Amino acid sequence: MRLVCGEPASVLEIGCGQVTGARIINELLKPERYVGIDLDPRLSQT
Repeated sequence: MRLVCGEPASVLEIGCGQVTGARIINELLKPERYVGIDLDPRLSQT
């Protein structure tokens, strides 16, 4: 993970799985836009 100082406008998470990380990212970083990608379609559906 690479963190940038300040509030990021966009976050791209590769391997988002069951979106546990997405919740944490949104709570801590509050990005304007979040995109999560996972190769396993069973894991990326919410």
